[in-house]
Amino acid sequence: MLKLAAKYADTWNSFGDEEWGAPPERVVKNTRRRNKLLDEYCRKICRDPTTLRRSLLMFGAEAATVFRSTKDFEEVVARYREIGITEFIFFYPPYRRTDPYLQKNS
Repeated sequence: MLKLAAKYADTWNSFGDEEWGAPPERVVKNTRRRNKLLDEYCRKICRDPTTLRRSLLMFGAEAATVFRSTKDFEEVVARYREIGITEFIFFYPPYRRTDPYLQKNS
C-alpha cells in the first residue's frame, strides 16, 4: 500500500498500530518506520517525498488523551509532528469497543 501511496496519493493516512490500545511509543515507532519506507519508495520513483502529505487517524486511549487538556493535546501532536505527521484525524468521541451505542447500532 505504501508503494501505491508513493506513486498515486496526495495524502497518506496512517492508523498507527493494528492492536487496539497499543502504547503510544509503539504507535510512534510504527508510524516513523512507515514514514521512512514511504520516503524511500518516493525516491525510487523520483518523487519528492515532501509532496506527499502525512496524516494520522488517532483512536483509542491516545485519542482520549488529546481531549483532556490543551497541554495533553500539544504533547500528543508534537510527538507525531516530530516524525513527519502534518494532519490529524481524532476519533471523537473517543472510540471504545465497549460503547453500548456502537454495539446496539452495528
